[in-house]
Amino acid sequence: MIRPNKLLNFTLIIISIISIYVIFDKLADMIIPLVVALFISFAIIWLNNFYKEKLKLNFFFSSILSLFTYALIIFWIWKLIGWSITDLQNNLWTYQEKIIKRFVWIEQSLPFKIDFDLEKYASKMDLEELWKSIAWGIAGLFSNIWLIFFYVIFILFEYKYIDHKIRWMFTNKDKREKTINIINQIKNEISQYFYLKTIISFFTAFFSYIILTLFWLDFAIFWAFFIFVLNFVPNIGSIIAIFFPILLAFVLKWFSYEFIFLTSSLIAVQVFMWNIVDPKFTWNKLNLSPLVILVSLVFWGSLWWVAGMFLSVPIMIILNIVFSKFETTKPIWVLLSEKGDLKEDFIEEIDKKWKKLLTKIKNKFRKKK
Repeated sequence: MIRPNKLLNFTLIIISIISIYVIFDKLADMIIPLVVALFISFAIIWLNNFYKEKLKLNFFFSSILSLFTYALIIFWIWKLIGWSITDLQNNLWTYQEKIIKRFVWIEQSLPFKIDFDLEKYASKMDLEELWKSIAWGIAGLFSNIWLIFFYVIFILFEYKYIDHKIRWMFTNKDKREKTINIINQIKNEISQYFYLKTIISFFTAFFSYIILTLFWLDFAIFWAFFIFVLNFVPNIGSIIAIFFPILLAFVLKWFSYEFIFLTSSLIAVQVFMWNIVDPKFTWNKLNLSPLVILVSLVFWGSLWWVAGMFLSVPIMIILNIVFSKFETTKPIWVLLSEKGDLKEDFIEEIDKKWKKLLTKIKNKFRKKK
């Protein structure tokens, strides 16, 4: 029999989830830019710290240099793929006509009749609408670009004084240190996630670009960038990423050896990176259950479409850290975590490994002396 207080708590949790869903849905135009700005700020702070250490700059100049670096990267990417996007959009209708012809040929070549009309289903496939839906979804992340920009500026200003504010907010030393620890862990794990994911996505895109170039597929540089971006979407991102270049290869190469080798190579790269490299270097570090990642993808994706898919994992990382720090929410954290054990902060873990290594080296030198 369920106790009244447990039933009440369960009811409150369900009501809270529904309320959060409704609020986040209604205020999506305001919340999405804020969340995006928060994660951009983490990226800038990470580069900020790098410039401060290497170039000995103060906070203001290192922030300006970080913003300029990211702006330069975005400008360079746009110059690199901008013409490909325009050409692809202009050729979508041509490709769709070729797809219909391919399906008609398949239907006519079959030695037996099938129950459904392939040409009819191929005609319903509107590549232009599908492309616009994905493009608008990705663009939705940065639709309020000026609002994101101002959020980022003010977050950076706030970050400079956050430690000072926390000291005044919490007179209790334990609470103060706990709050600072939570903020630092969120910053470190979000930075770690994007850092590792960027490297893995880059190499996935790089190997895919080599394959696409070797087989002379149209818009190879754009498809490589497309694969890079969609690899940030867990579970389904890699599938969607290679669907379009494979579909284009199907249209242009038909059932040739080139098509078979190109398709097999792209799938092999994705399977290797997704099943071997990504779990080892990313998911195992985050201590998030694969089921939780999938449910989070569905929840945030249904709420904010493509923007929610991209932001689902970072949001769950933050919730996982916060829930792990309080006794009342630890049961929720155990459910969210992969194995139910409290993982050390990644940065502290690396520091400990380096210290152990340095200690071993020192001991060896002492023994020789």
